[in-house]
Amino acid sequence: MIWHIVRKDARLLWPLAVLVVALQICAAIPHYLMDHGVRTVQLQILGDLLSALALLGAMVVVVVAIHQDPVPGARQDWLIRPIRRRDLAAAKLLFVVLLVQLPIWLVDVGIALVDGFALPAACLAAAGRNIGIFCEFALPAMMIGVITSTFVEAFVVAALALVSYVGLFYVVLALLLGVKATVGGTGAEWIVSAAFYLLVL
Repeated sequence: MIWHIVRKDARLLWPLAVLVVALQICAAIPHYLMDHGVRTVQLQILGDLLSALALLGAMVVVVVAIHQDPVPGARQDWLIRPIRRRDLAAAKLLFVVLLVQLPIWLVDVGIALVDGFALPAACLAAAGRNIGIFCEFALPAMMIGVITSTFVEAFVVAALALVSYVGLFYVVLALLLGVKATVGGTGAEWIVSAAFYLLVL
């Protein structure tokens, strides 16, 4: 049943997944040019904008995939043909890994290889970024998709979550408690990132 759900979602949503990969490749081009001597403000803005659109697109694909078999409500066919929640959750997670996270990882590996990195180093660096994307974007998008039944609801919940996130982490922790990341740019920066991802999860 898990593979049946994954195949069904893949048949419906592969154009969106391809669009996210295309956005990621397009975002890599300005960054590549800037890394090789062509430094302009326009390229920086274009690269940042395309990167943000690629991440937003990944979140949209995840939410739409979750909404294909929505949990809220009482009008879904799985109430007549019961599907185990474990199977449904595993199918959606497998879809996210195979059609969202894996293509992003492959693009990142390709970018690192073009930049001259060895294959093991490229795979490791891409895996680190991929885990970050999963923790910060894909997993929250899955959670938002589960508790909403329409895309408008998902957008409202995501906006409220973003405001809460900014309020909690940037205002409360940074201003009121005086928490500062003083290890940025050092070898210990990964500790802050790991603790942040753990807190987000």
